[in-house]
Amino acid sequence: QGGGACFDRITTVIDPTCFTKIEPPSPYGVFNWSSPGNPYAGWTSVTVLMCSGDLHAGNVTHVYEDRNGQNVTVQQHGYWNAKSALDWTLAEMPSLTSLVVSGCSAGSLGTQVWARTVLNSFAGRVSGSTAAIADSFVAIIPPQIPPGSL
Repeated sequence: QGGGACFDRITTVIDPTCFTKIEPPSPYGVFNWSSPGNPYAGWTSVTVLMCSGDLHAGNVTHVYEDRNGQNVTVQQHGYWNAKSALDWTLAEMPSLTSLVVSGCSAGSLGTQVWARTVLNSFAGRVSGSTAAIADSFVAIIPPQIPPGSL
């Protein structure tokens, strides 16, 4: 699931490039559970929604000045959101037939960040196949994004 990426004052409070509300996925593609063409119809889905623009990897709080000179506190704690989803899933699903970790757009970056951890966490619990699908984004972080800003 997409959600955009926010990594500085401009992309966060001046001209936001990420979602700031939690919204359920649209019932299309892999989220259309009744489509006969959906290869994941009938599967259990754990959807980790993103609303902080940190690609499911952030653990920071920033204070930015908005266009009116007012301070805006931005919390990007997607790491802990994703980690709590993984912990819950591990506790609730002790064994699986198959496991697919996937995401699209900015969510595909979260897939790339978390896939190894998720797949390793389920090692020995999955009787069939595992896969990671990062749809529609390549994880190339521009050099102008300072390390530790996400």
